[in-house]
Amino acid sequence: MSDASNVKLKAAIKWSVCRGYHVFPYDHVTGKAHIRYRTGQDSATTDYEQILKWWNRWPDAGVTADLKKSHYVTVDVDGKDGKPGYASLEKWESEYGLLSRETEHHKSRSGEGEHLTYVIPERYRGHQLTNRISPNGYPGLDFVLNTLHLPTSEESVINDMDPVEAPEFLMEWLVSQPKADKPSTVQVEKPTNHDRLSEERKAFCDSETDKVIRCEVAELKEALRGDAWNQPCYNFATRIYELAYRYPESYVGPAEADSLIDKHWPTPDGGNWSVANVEKTRNSARETVRKKLSTEGYLAFKAGELDFASIGDLRKEVYRQELRSAFVNDRELGDIEERTFLWEDRIVADSFCLLQGDGGAGKGSFTVWVMSELSHGRLPGAHYGKPTKSCFVSSEDSYKQDVKPRLKAQGYREGFIEFIDRERMKTDGTLLLTDMKSEVLIEECARRKCRVLVLDPVGDFFPDELNPDNRKDVRKVLRHLQDLGARHGVTVIGIIHENKSNTGSAADKGGGTKAFRDVARSGFRLAVGKNKDGEEVRTASHLKSNYSALQNSFIYHIEEAWVAKDNGERVKTSKFVLGPSTEETADDIAESQTMSRAERSFANKETVKAKIALLKKLLEAGEEGIEPSDGKLLAEALGVSTSTMRQKALGELINDGIAENTGSRGKAGKWRLLDKRKAEHYLREVDSHMSKDLGIPM
Repeated sequence: MSDASNVKLKAAIKWSVCRGYHVFPYDHVTGKAHIRYRTGQDSATTDYEQILKWWNRWPDAGVTADLKKSHYVTVDVDGKDGKPGYASLEKWESEYGLLSRETEHHKSRSGEGEHLTYVIPERYRGHQLTNRISPNGYPGLDFVLNTLHLPTSEESVINDMDPVEAPEFLMEWLVSQPKADKPSTVQVEKPTNHDRLSEERKAFCDSETDKVIRCEVAELKEALRGDAWNQPCYNFATRIYELAYRYPESYVGPAEADSLIDKHWPTPDGGNWSVANVEKTRNSARETVRKKLSTEGYLAFKAGELDFASIGDLRKEVYRQELRSAFVNDRELGDIEERTFLWEDRIVADSFCLLQGDGGAGKGSFTVWVMSELSHGRLPGAHYGKPTKSCFVSSEDSYKQDVKPRLKAQGYREGFIEFIDRERMKTDGTLLLTDMKSEVLIEECARRKCRVLVLDPVGDFFPDELNPDNRKDVRKVLRHLQDLGARHGVTVIGIIHENKSNTGSAADKGGGTKAFRDVARSGFRLAVGKNKDGEEVRTASHLKSNYSALQNSFIYHIEEAWVAKDNGERVKTSKFVLGPSTEETADDIAESQTMSRAERSFANKETVKAKIALLKKLLEAGEEGIEPSDGKLLAEALGVSTSTMRQKALGELINDGIAENTGSRGKAGKWRLLDKRKAEHYLREVDSHMSKDLGIPM
């Protein structure tokens, strides 16, 4: 890689990693997305791994930014060919307001103009803005919101600093401009056949490709003077295929590569190479190239080609630049900020809140009550006195038959609840919580001014490759949701069902892995249990709070209610009624449920038998865990079914937070002990007469 190419790679990294631009490579000859790069602006990114791949494959490519994705607007002042761009800018500023020069500021590609870049404030990012605005009466002045060619040399940079926020008067002016009927998009030159290129482009591609072919053929002929022709032929095919898949300026594709190999393939004296042998060698060469480029990710850096000794050092340098930009002195932080609560001292705002409870405890009714209170601005907290919108997403309850009747029973304010009707989606699984889809979901909630998002139950929205019973998978999904909520001002309430844990701990009764409780900033438990006087009560208990003391529980009840349809017919539903506070804690109520749960658990002797044997096996295995096949053998030795061992025994241990299955959906993994203390406690609880009845030596 040349020094010039090295500079362009560094520029791409600087603009993307350090400045936040989503970039993609463009071709200097055509000025468009690279001829061998198919998607152009659609794949603009800040991922330095992808940037390394692109600029290694096209080391001389320019750097283009997708401004919309980057949330930037650029004022383009054009002085080329005598255009009065500077005078037009002065005229525009005299009418609307002065634009700060203390922002990112660099020369245009021609060197006869300038670009001033500003950050689009978050409150304006939901507006549909025209890609490029060229106002009448201001020749040489453009306001660019789609793509921008970024400088790759220090000489072109006038003011190298982070862009400042666009002033209010500029944003209001941009929003007021008429929208184009069909917003323009970046014209990406698609991969094309050689005969469809321009004459200039065709000549350039021909000369570059022919250089390689002449070199390879000459080297091949030289090698064929000897008797060893297998390897040279293989090398020749490999290089032609690599030309097709990698070489930046080649018009050669896979089909053209086959044609070139047919044309130049040597025939050894005597013609004793069979057609099958030729095809075998070509297929081997093709697969070798594909595997190599796939493994490298198109990376082929060699020591000495860059200023860094290796890719590892380059990544270290990139991370160093990113980390340097992240350091903030305490004086730069500004004033301190107070932690805010969606529900005062109970639900932390702009974070993930967990809501757990038994089936029939009223989790859906509780969330409907919260949303209804928010819609009137009645919930004490950050939105008190300000009617606030919420979004409800459920894979279980019907919006028309369950949720909306409950909302009407609670007396909600119409127009302040959003639903997502998955039947309107064009693709299945759109609501799965992948990184990208979570980001879009939270951004859309914020755009529609929904400050609460309810996911019921949250585990149903995990993608297939992630397991809601696996700690790492749960942390990955929820921490991303947590970060997105904090960034966009959205509180995510995730509902989970309770398990059949025998412990007296409320936290351990939450279904799935303990990671749900660990990641949540606040949590509630709805339960039907007994108070200290032995009376059956429903309690809404404050389960967790990272930023306040645990608050008193509330007594609540679910009462029957009737609501009217538009035609006057009455429909039966339920209503959540919050009662007085109580000093009973979540653990107190959980303790009252322990015996009945234990009785139900021990009633199934086969499951208990399998759980005890599996626990002992896991304790012996320690951190290594056991294979699923070991669990199958253990089931056979005990005389229980494999499903009892895997689904019931292991499933209950996972729900109790005692064990885990390290696999994911459709992929086997080891069974491993999570909590040795709980395991030993469970074994102690199985007393001698129970073990005798079950026929299990303790």
